[in-house]
Amino acid sequence: MVSADTPFILVPEQSTPISKLLGVSYIPMLDDMTPSAIQLINRIEEDAEAGVTVDAVLFYTDSANDWQPIWITQSLPDLFGTLTESHQKRFEQNRYRFKGFTIEKLFLSDRVLFAFEIGDYFIFSESSLGIENMIRTLSGEQPSIQLTSNEAEPGSFIVNTESLDNWVEQVAQVMYRPNLQQVLKGGSPVTFLFDELDDENPAWRMSGKMSLKEDRSELLRSISQAPSEFTLDRYIPMNSAAFSIHRLQPRSVPAENLEPQTDTDQHIESNLSVWRNIASELDDEFGFASFAESGAESASEYVFLRKIKSAGTIREELNELAQEDLILRDGNTYSIQSRWLAKLFGSDLNPMIDFYITVYNDVVALASRKGLAESIGGDANRRRVMYYDDDFMNIKEELPSDLSSIFYMNSSRFGTFVQPWLYPQNYLSTLLSPLDQLVITTELSPSSDELSVAMHSFERESIDQPYRERWIYPLDGAEITGKSVLADITGSGRDEIVFSTNRGNVFALAADGTTVMEVSTGNDSPVGPPQVYDWYGNNQNVVLQAAGNKVYAWNNSGTALPNFPITLNESITTPLTVEDITRNGVAELIVGTNDRNIHILDSRGQPINGWPQSTNSTVSEKPFIDTFNGQRSLFVYSENTLHAWAINGQRRSGFPVFLPTQIHGAPSKFKDHIMGAGYDGNLYAIGMDSLFTDSLSVTHSSDSLFVQSVQVSNTSLNSTPESYNLMVRVDDELVRDDFVLTQAGNGSLFIYDQAGKLIATQTMGQPSSDSFGPLITDLDGDQRMDLIALASFGRLYAWDLLSTRRLLDLPTTGMNYPIIQDINGDGNVEIVAQTRDGLRAWSILQTRQEDDSE
Repeated sequence: MVSADTPFILVPEQSTPISKLLGVSYIPMLDDMTPSAIQLINRIEEDAEAGVTVDAVLFYTDSANDWQPIWITQSLPDLFGTLTESHQKRFEQNRYRFKGFTIEKLFLSDRVLFAFEIGDYFIFSESSLGIENMIRTLSGEQPSIQLTSNEAEPGSFIVNTESLDNWVEQVAQVMYRPNLQQVLKGGSPVTFLFDELDDENPAWRMSGKMSLKEDRSELLRSISQAPSEFTLDRYIPMNSAAFSIHRLQPRSVPAENLEPQTDTDQHIESNLSVWRNIASELDDEFGFASFAESGAESASEYVFLRKIKSAGTIREELNELAQEDLILRDGNTYSIQSRWLAKLFGSDLNPMIDFYITVYNDVVALASRKGLAESIGGDANRRRVMYYDDDFMNIKEELPSDLSSIFYMNSSRFGTFVQPWLYPQNYLSTLLSPLDQLVITTELSPSSDELSVAMHSFERESIDQPYRERWIYPLDGAEITGKSVLADITGSGRDEIVFSTNRGNVFALAADGTTVMEVSTGNDSPVGPPQVYDWYGNNQNVVLQAAGNKVYAWNNSGTALPNFPITLNESITTPLTVEDITRNGVAELIVGTNDRNIHILDSRGQPINGWPQSTNSTVSEKPFIDTFNGQRSLFVYSENTLHAWAINGQRRSGFPVFLPTQIHGAPSKFKDHIMGAGYDGNLYAIGMDSLFTDSLSVTHSSDSLFVQSVQVSNTSLNSTPESYNLMVRVDDELVRDDFVLTQAGNGSLFIYDQAGKLIATQTMGQPSSDSFGPLITDLDGDQRMDLIALASFGRLYAWDLLSTRRLLDLPTTGMNYPIIQDINGDGNVEIVAQTRDGLRAWSILQTRQEDDSE
């Protein structure tokens, strides 16, 4: 009576009553996955004089995107009569006839159960379609599942492989469902039994066997080849959400139904030696890896891998296609439009047409994004692959050395990866939530068409590591020219990491460290970091970079914007500022040049009215733009002089202001005053009135402005003062207010209030970095603010602001230009910085305060 399209059957232990089955650990999860009220069926047993035992539970894929349980129980004398008498209503349609059977309706609370009896079985469900489907199977209108009596033994879980596409289609979006039909054609139901395990083994394991038919789907063929040792785990990145390794000998000629779709396909059709030459160098081992956080695309990404025998021969064939202008070559990476080559390299399971392929050692990688394909080699070089992952290697030791296939899943990552392809109201997250790591293996019997299938659940060991290295992006000795910029340049809703190097390269990396975009300023050396801006006002960001005497700009595909680069007569000396400073809806470009001029250029590169303006010396820091005394103004420091102009180029009244010392860094604002960090160790404030208390400060003469200073340090201040709204402890009381943070060259940090009173101080015991100003943020996600600074030799220091205790266990690698932010959106803060090995990223998982016990 079980239909052939039933995907799953649960067969409880023998003589299991309803009440006992409802008490097992997985029932609440099943309850969350179905619209049925599972616990309601306990009423069936309450109305019976004896326990109602469950023979099986069918998981029926209903007409909507839900499944419904169908309960097959042992019938008891008078049970049917008792239930109909207790749970049917007057003046209702309490029953109906269907193909010779009477289906009774049982009204329990606000639910309706449909039930019928046949022989010794009492069958019921909230799905009338499911009940009717069983009756159609009984009457022979549709086929029944092919199960022998010993395959449905008590304590088993049966997976009907050939109907699994019905279940997968139920959770997938409609547009993907045609591709899922008959994905496991040629299999048979697998009866899984739980294996006995001791406490040192995986959390649970169940295994079963599948009989194979001659006519098998491509997927089933790929997991049912002769077992052997797999090696592609040496190339699959550690940050994979899931991966699988299969075996399938590449076709010696294209499949008969494979029609050419591109010029490259047509060329191969006319020159089949290209196909044969490549196929002869391909191994039968291939793999698939998926990524939840690979970055740039709104849909999650994946890569196909194929073991090869000779990289030289593969490159020769691809280079010949490049010479024919059929594909594009960039080093060891090729841009290809060809369904035929996608199928040849990746197997018939590969759906790509437009893709990149990278040849590295004895493997090729195919991906829709160039950076993802190229990352395979870099991850392998740095041993950031599954083969060197401790958790996976512990799992691998539990598995047979020779397998037909392996599938590995990191549950939390896989749920994120697969989400774009799922129907919005799906229950997959509920199904995945109890899992940590899931491994499915297959092993073909050498003497028969029988495939052993095992499912293992592994719990990851709990390791209290303070941080985790995410990735390293090699720079080959180049240095970045300023702090990286986080911005969404692809329109995916995810931020990329954008930075420039002193060799003229401008990069955009996805959150996993793979390349999204790479452009160059040629022989012009970049000045400061790039800027990202919605240049055309169309919600599509572009990347702009000052370099040499030019301003460059590119769209997210790396194409230069019209009218760029913009050329000036002198070399640029300040990092680029891009802002709609005139408030006319179009952005302007703001730079300083070597001839001591400050420029504001319109979108065509022409100076706006009133500009450029000159200073007494060359300016190297970005101008500061803000409202001062009711008027929007532009400020710069040049040596010991503070200049200020209105946006129309008119010099502000009272400016320039001449200070007693040279100023380090750029102007900033605190309590309506312009701040400056003096080489003499003083913190300066310039405003329309006094800021600091007279007893704590020195007042300097000025025509119409108040100029005050507070002695901070005996050594030079070396960072732009920054304003923060903080809660701090003052005289044993918690106070929230605006405070200003500054740093001395000797490694001391200072927080002052608006009166000029020192509120907090810390010291690194080492000189501080001139290129990184201290900052305050929640570094470790404990909802407490932390003070962070960088020593001149690149060591990062941090202190809890309220307890004043130092935070330990931070990365000790020497770094420069760090940015500290949650880049992945997972709740953990990342540090991305230049190191000796390249641009490097860490996730901070936890910190330990200095006085905490081990």
